Amino acid sequence: MFLVRGMRDRVERFSDVGVQLSDIVKVTALSLPVVSVYVVPIAVLLGVVFGVARLSKDTEMVAVRASGISLKQLAWPMLILGALLSVACFGVTEGFAPFAELKAKQLLVMAALRHPAALAKPGQWVEFGGMRMRVGWGDPRSGEMKDVVIVLFEEDKPTIFLNAARGAFEKGTNEIPTLKLLDGEIHEQGRRAVTYFAWTAIPLDFSNRSAFKGFSEKAGGREAHEMHLQQLAQAVSDQSLSEKKRDELRNELGQRCSLPFACFIFVLIGLPLAGRNVRAGRSYGLALAFMTVIVYYVLLLIGQTLVERGLVNPILGNSLANIVFGSTGIMLFAKTQ
Repeated sequence: MFLVRGMRDRVERFSDVGVQLSDIVKVTALSLPVVSVYVVPIAVLLGVVFGVARLSKDTEMVAVRASGISLKQLAWPMLILGALLSVACFGVTEGFAPFAELKAKQLLVMAALRHPAALAKPGQWVEFGGMRMRVGWGDPRSGEMKDVVIVLFEEDKPTIFLNAARGAFEKGTNEIPTLKLLDGEIHEQGRRAVTYFAWTAIPLDFSNRSAFKGFSEKAGGREAHEMHLQQLAQAVSDQSLSEKKRDELRNELGQRCSLPFACFIFVLIGLPLAGRNVRAGRSYGLALAFMTVIVYYVLLLIGQTLVERGLVNPILGNSLANIVFGSTGIMLFAKTQ
């Protein structure tokens, strides 16, 4: 369910210009580590509440308690499993997810370099690296375009605006495609002067052109979700970055340190809630899991909003849901007979 929509969007975007299906499959497969951090905690919660609620419905919990075994004793294997899965999720987000994100971006870049017309969708702004583009009309097969508007932007440098009546993608040297623009003008932010041109060419070299530094393999050119924790910590302390960029990095750092541990938190709160002697069984477990997930992610969004507004520490804000649910779970366990 998490993957289908993203894969559908990629197929719709790239299939009409001949991008290989294998590229789309590879990019989708590389997104699995990121998706797993959201899916595994939900799966753990469903397993706990379905299993324990079913035991309650079948009066198995009554028999277990009559034998002198408490819910607290039954909880240890599940709590240990939840802790191990949390460590595994943390290992995925720290060890494999940044690599997977960077590799997926590189695959998309290579696909775009082979089929650059996929980057131009009539009437829509598309962004890649330090370049934003919109075309009034475009032929995805030939790469020809009309009414082309391009914005070149780079941090701490004036933004450049290009308007051209026509444009086309052509093969340049070293198989690097070139965006050729005809009959246009160039404006630079903060200046009144306008430069007119009969034609100009922009090489779409993502590895060398500074405007496309987001695709660089160096840590300094990576997005926040493509960095490891050590790189995030170093980038946050970099005073040369804008405050907006540093806030983005802090938020990513907070999420990386809190979200993987939702597995343990869901076990901690799911067990005492599902362990009550109820007769609803599966329907109760489904409703309980559904409401728990909704409340958890609402608290997560509230914490992220507080972080974005600079009201709380990034790690504390992103841990708000874990703190509330963890405290509630401990209190419920303490009251469990």
